[in-house]
Amino acid sequence: MFLSITDPLGNPVTNIDGLTSVTVGGVEGFDITTKTGLIMLADNYEITTTGTTTQEWNITVTFVNLNSDQNANTEKSFEATLIMQENAPISISNVTTSNITTDSITLNVEETSENPITNYYYAFGDEDFVESTSNTHIFDDLDAGTEYTFRVYAIDNAGYQSAIYNISESTDTMSLFAEYII
Repeated sequence: MFLSITDPLGNPVTNIDGLTSVTVGGVEGFDITTKTGLIMLADNYEITTTGTTTQEWNITVTFVNLNSDQNANTEKSFEATLIMQENAPISISNVTTSNITTDSITLNVEETSENPITNYYYAFGDEDFVESTSNTHIFDDLDAGTEYTFRVYAIDNAGYQSAIYNISESTDTMSLFAEYII
């Protein structure tokens, strides 16, 4: 499945964080075949008006025929929800790391919200988000001395969602050396 978007001025959107633009069989778009979670189409997009304004964005999802056996796609579904938020009353203000070992890193999330937070969502790299009710999450089974990019967002009890916060951190290598010296 390919996602293509045209902004109100008729310009194609050519950059979406976390997605790669590809062309297959003459069809161009962002490959969302295995994408789960949120896709931010526009961040900090401002509409200035003294009255009522209407904008038309064209969002298209194309199912590409790759001239191959499509039986694996039988009974698959596609579901999408478009959320437009005006000054969402929730944001991730800071994410810190702690308890860094050779195979684990703990994330600690600080958020600001007008409403109680109900869920946090954590992921690293291109992995799927994991849901939690805690603002602390331990990533384990990581490789020693490796840098990871972690992603986190939160949702409050009114359904507002924060933007995705990214942070990079490396697992420890010094503990490995200490183990060999002992």
